[in-house]
Amino acid sequence: MTARVRTRTYSSISLGTLLYLIVGVVITASQHYWNFTDWDGHALSSFFTAVVATLLWPLAIFYTFALHTR
Repeated sequence: MTARVRTRTYSSISLGTLLYLIVGVVITASQHYWNFTDWDGHALSSFFTAVVATLLWPLAIFYTFALHTR
């Protein structure tokens, strides 16, 4: 009788997801979401805002180009 051996499977991040996150960090950094000197007394809320902006960077682009009047 043979015993079954369980193996763990680890999922890796896809190339598309990695590129999406890299582009998101670059765009949100260029819009000063990750500027730590502006976080003053609101570090936790500013951090979460930066994370959400990084994950939803297409909306950040829309906000910058479509909603700002120049």
